[in-house]
Amino acid sequence: MNNNSKVNEWVARYVQQVGRQMPEAERDEIEKELHSQIADQLDDRFGSEPSEAQVHTVLREMGDPRKLAQNYGSKQYLVGPELYPSMMRLLHTGWGVVPTLMIIFSLFEAVAGSSGKSMISMGIQAAAQALQATLTFTAITVLIFAVLQHSGATLGKPAAFDPAALPPLEAGRGLDRIEMIMESAFGAITAFATLYFLWVGGLTTRFDLVNPGAVIAVPAQWLLGFLLCSIGMVGVNLWVLRRGYWTLLTRLLMIVLEIADMLFFYLAILRPLLEHVHRNYPELASKVMFIDYIPLMIALVIMLTLVLTHGRQIMRTLHVQRAKKFG
Repeated sequence: MNNNSKVNEWVARYVQQVGRQMPEAERDEIEKELHSQIADQLDDRFGSEPSEAQVHTVLREMGDPRKLAQNYGSKQYLVGPELYPSMMRLLHTGWGVVPTLMIIFSLFEAVAGSSGKSMISMGIQAAAQALQATLTFTAITVLIFAVLQHSGATLGKPAAFDPAALPPLEAGRGLDRIEMIMESAFGAITAFATLYFLWVGGLTTRFDLVNPGAVIAVPAQWLLGFLLCSIGMVGVNLWVLRRGYWTLLTRLLMIVLEIADMLFFYLAILRPLLEHVHRNYPELASKVMFIDYIPLMIALVIMLTLVLTHGRQIMRTLHVQRAKKFG
């Protein structure tokens, strides 16, 4: 790689770190503007072929990318531009995951117990609990980010910005520390819950080692596989957080773990629940259209989403590596 390519890479690294703080709608335009601004400064001060040390000088003068991003973003009254994109990404994810999990949990609780409620009653109750959980999740998330913003936790007195420490381009735009910490926490909770299910011998809604209540027996090997995948995903997340960026290897490892995790989720939880419904509630099973295919379709849709999400990042990483190799 010649000197000019190295200079361009440092500029691209800096612009990327500014862009990842910005909303999607504004990102491309801001990145182009900033890249042009840096190129003009380098050309005016150091000519057409600046050295790496000279580009580091310009980037150091421009300052920390996170602080520079605040000058571009629109003002947020409760959560500032540095945290606002992270909060919205987490909310968008939660708005899909939380109600889905609550509906599954509510229906599971009704099916596993002996409430004798009608299908309509169970559906209304599940929808109400899903709405309540989603509103609670939204309020707690906004509160946490507001506290972080106004406590100055992320804005304190950081170390002097060093351009040489900029993450490589393979990091992409997706590394969000707050979101990944919460994903790791959720993964740890899932692992503990799965370990509990292994201990009591199946699925239950009562977390009590002495009296777990009604337990739906499931194959222990599938639960163990689900547990190991959950632990593995938490480990990869923590490793990426420690390094500060994704690599091709960690992306590939994460997508393999997530696909395997969803497969074990289907085998250990979704399919046993379906079999339980058929055995104990044949009338309910006969009234729900395509009930035998619903668990499998849920698993396949989530798998496809995971493949598309990580696949896009993997293709971008390969593109960057190829450009660097032949640059």
